[in-house]
Amino acid sequence: MTDQRTTPAAKLLVGASCALAYFALARLGAQLAVPPGFVAALWPGAGLAVWAVWRFGGAALLGIALGGYANTLAVGLGNGAPIAALSQQLVALAIAMATGLQAQLGAWCAAKTLKSEARHGKPTAVLRFVVGAILACTTSATISLTAIALRSSHSFAEFVSNWSTWYFGDVMGVLIVAPALFAWTDARRTRWNRGQTLEALIVGAAVLCVDALALTAAPAAPSALHTAQILLVPCLLWTALRLGQSGVTAFLLLASSASFAVLSIASHVHGRVDHDAALALQLFLAIVGITALVLSAAIEERRTALDALRVARDELEVRVSARTADLEAANRALQLEIADRTRAEFALRTSEARLLAAVENLPFEFWMCDSAGRCTMQNSASVKRWGRVIGRRADEFGLDAPALAAWHDDFQRALAGDVSAHASEHLIEARKHSFDTVIAPIFEADAVVGVLGVNIDVTDVRDLQAQLVQSHKLESIGRVAGGIAHDFNNLLTAIVGYAEVAQARLGPESSEAADIKEIQRIAMRAAELTRQLLVFARKQSVVPRVVELDALVLSFEKMLRRVIGEHIELIVRTRSAPARIKADPTQIDQVLMNLAVNARDAMPTRGTLTIETSVTTVPAIGRGRDVNIAP
Repeated sequence: MTDQRTTPAAKLLVGASCALAYFALARLGAQLAVPPGFVAALWPGAGLAVWAVWRFGGAALLGIALGGYANTLAVGLGNGAPIAALSQQLVALAIAMATGLQAQLGAWCAAKTLKSEARHGKPTAVLRFVVGAILACTTSATISLTAIALRSSHSFAEFVSNWSTWYFGDVMGVLIVAPALFAWTDARRTRWNRGQTLEALIVGAAVLCVDALALTAAPAAPSALHTAQILLVPCLLWTALRLGQSGVTAFLLLASSASFAVLSIASHVHGRVDHDAALALQLFLAIVGITALVLSAAIEERRTALDALRVARDELEVRVSARTADLEAANRALQLEIADRTRAEFALRTSEARLLAAVENLPFEFWMCDSAGRCTMQNSASVKRWGRVIGRRADEFGLDAPALAAWHDDFQRALAGDVSAHASEHLIEARKHSFDTVIAPIFEADAVVGVLGVNIDVTDVRDLQAQLVQSHKLESIGRVAGGIAHDFNNLLTAIVGYAEVAQARLGPESSEAADIKEIQRIAMRAAELTRQLLVFARKQSVVPRVVELDALVLSFEKMLRRVIGEHIELIVRTRSAPARIKADPTQIDQVLMNLAVNARDAMPTRGTLTIETSVTTVPAIGRGRDVNIAP
């Protein structure tokens, strides 16, 4: 336990202090010796020596040996032995060596059993230390009394009696003094509170009172000392339970010192040595001391275990609280994450449903295939044309050879990462349909995993384009016809004018008057045809006037028949009574033309177009409002 870095001066101070302390305790033990000055029943220096060597090492060992040497010389001087005698010096040296050797052995046992300072709280450690001390204490008694016996003559019985007293005195010193020093020099020992300090004072007073009573009763009753010691057992148990090891060691030190003091005083009073009483007291105090030390160690161990358990429980509660808080926070975060994920999943499902609904309701075919060419998805338009073909390949659809070859070419291009588009025609329900097809790759992690395609039926678009082209052609023809009709109308105007001049010159009675009139009628008829051409070309100016509706319809009937064709039957129904309206005849003709053209387009094969005039009363309405009139 000594620090290797201790300076020589400090070591010298430790050695000197240990020598003085051992010498003082030895002189105190000599006063308790029976007979006085020889062998003590309690040798406190033995306990001090073991503790000092354990605590300070070699410096203390030298001081202990020096103190033992000085005490032996002092005892010899007190007995009248010459100090300078060689035999006395040899005995003193032998006792000093024995004292040092015993201290070294006791310190070694303490170091091996207690391991470190104040590690004597375990019962097993206390028992090992007690056994080691009992064995180590044989050293000093054997060597010292052998040296004394060699100098002076003693009987074997005296040697055995002195050896037992010396041995048990050292044992009592080691078992009483050393534990007290171990306990009270431990910086980590439990401090007493005011109540425990008061209890310690009361127990100490009780010890002194009991020993005082025993001393008073000793002359009349020699067994009073043993009775008094038995009375101290409850106090010892109370001390072990309430004050721990420091209280037990202090109690044992006080009780043992007082008891041996009473024994020494009784021996002086009676003038004789009661070795049996001393040995019995030593054995009793040794047994009680060992029991008290083990009991206090067990209680201390239990108290330490309870404290550690309490600390562990508090730490566990803190950890549980922290863990519970962490779990609650994690649970809240998990709930938020679950809520977010639920919302995300709902939004994803909603988005997927909307996407699927949009794909399903597309007005054109939409489909998807995997990399093996098997259909994995198709919308209702695709199902309507091809039937449900999910899980099937294109060669299982019944396509003709050109269409299947075109599909395989587009499919391979899509697997290569390219987009292909082409137009095709197919016969559906006895009608040729035109389709625009687009096939594109599907990528996942930069790899093509399938293809998707759309088939758009552009038949109506193609028809509208054809009609638009035809309309442009008709418009061009109308412009040409309008120009020709306009020029022809100018010629007819000149012909009618000259005919009127000729008729005026010849007079109505002339034989050429009829021919000129026929020329006028034919010219007027030609002018009417010219007007209809101008209506068709939309180059006639708007001139509203009162006209006969039925006459206009009947005059335009021939033009209508030429427009609608021979596959449509035209029926014209007019009123017998005249129906006059104020309108531009050209606009009426154009209305009839539009009706006839629309009817012709609506009946591509055959049908009947009926045009009928009638009189209808229209209610008074405001401007800009719609009027529902039955046809």
